[in-house]
Amino acid sequence: MAIYPGGCHGCCLAACLGCGKRPKVSSQATCLDFVEVAIHSHRHCYGAAESDPAFDRSEVELAKQPVITVPTIVLHGDSDGVSSPRSSERHDRFFTGPYQRRVVPVAGHFLPREAPRQ
Repeated sequence: MAIYPGGCHGCCLAACLGCGKRPKVSSQATCLDFVEVAIHSHRHCYGAAESDPAFDRSEVELAKQPVITVPTIVLHGDSDGVSSPRSSERHDRFFTGPYQRRVVPVAGHFLPREAPRQ
């Protein structure tokens, strides 16, 4: 999973995959303490919670905002109430590989649910 240089993206998915809370996961890959993990992840993104020391090396590297070299397509919902579509404009400078930014009409922050066919 690529870490988006504009801030904490991947939201709760990232929280369930690697936030400092180490969530319990069932055999169906459902995060059992999803709410606690998601809240902690967002607090960490805004500097209101400590990360797990096991991630210190990764945090140092990500703070350098390394250039992303893999092919990337950024999808942004036109009606995103969490992060305005304007917030991802001009982020092509973070990428050296092929890059596309697509704004999905009539979709908000949760694209897989709101516009799964787009």
